[in-house]
Amino acid sequence: MKLPNGFGSIYKLKGNRRNPYMVVLTKGYVRVKNNIKRERMILGYYCTKKEALSALTNYHENPYDIQTESITFAELYEKWSEEHFKKLNNKSSIRTYTAAFNHSKPLHNMRFKDIRPNHLEGVIENADVGDATKSRMKSMYNLIYRYALKYDIVNKNYAELCNSIKVERKKKKFLSLIMKSK
Repeated sequence: MKLPNGFGSIYKLKGNRRNPYMVVLTKGYVRVKNNIKRERMILGYYCTKKEALSALTNYHENPYDIQTESITFAELYEKWSEEHFKKLNNKSSIRTYTAAFNHSKPLHNMRFKDIRPNHLEGVIENADVGDATKSRMKSMYNLIYRYALKYDIVNKNYAELCNSIKVERKKKKFLSLIMKSK
């Protein structure tokens, strides 16, 4: 059976494999010297040709971004910051979000789908910064997760499940300042 042009392809791979049918989609075309070369993406591997065809038709009925499965925290931050920083008027806010991102280095190369609340809490607790920066880190995580939910990268906001960062204020100093002003 021939599939329509631009629909995708199903290949049977050689050898004794658990999932021998590979589904491939055309990503786009690139000019290499004088030739035009097709760039391809693998949608997945399947046990039977029927399953592969079903996956291909399901993809075309409800297309989704295949790269969202492998996007890292740093890549998502870049996409989020391009959109979010346009809304901010204050350069100080941009600087604090950038600092919060820089203090989140352990998360940078992790796949975003693999990040859980214990990872976020661990990064915040181990950061050698003040309470205000830790609070900004948690705020940034919440905003990035909202962005990821909007674009169907994740199904759950794990930043909401983090224990809140408590900013301890020194009551004694505050009270002594009030008493002096009276």
